[in-house]
Amino acid sequence: MPVWLRLLAILLIAWEPVSLSLAMAPILPTLADRGPLVGVALAVRVAVAGLSVAAGLALWNRRPHGPGLARIALAFSGITQLAALLTPILPTNLAPDLRPFAAGAIVLYYAFWIAVLSRARQE
Repeated sequence: MPVWLRLLAILLIAWEPVSLSLAMAPILPTLADRGPLVGVALAVRVAVAGLSVAAGLALWNRRPHGPGLARIALAFSGITQLAALLTPILPTNLAPDLRPFAAGAIVLYYAFWIAVLSRARQE
């Protein structure tokens, strides 16, 4: 397995749950005050983190469905992170004038990994 795919597998297995916990930690104590939409958003992020871990394990174990599942997980992860950044549902400490740059960085990050997966499938 190429080093890039191992790195992606580690990121999917480890970073997605860590990122989720860092995002949820300040929100959970005030969940009752924030309303049901925040609960739904957090539930979606939990599901996407679970999908990411499954995709990372499939890549790591060289399952034939691993690259396809990883592309789906990356797409959903990128969409949920963009939604969290650009909508007022979840709180963020990022200044409004920096959000377009952060959104661009998110898109580039996930597009890079999807391109790596597409190239790995061809080799």
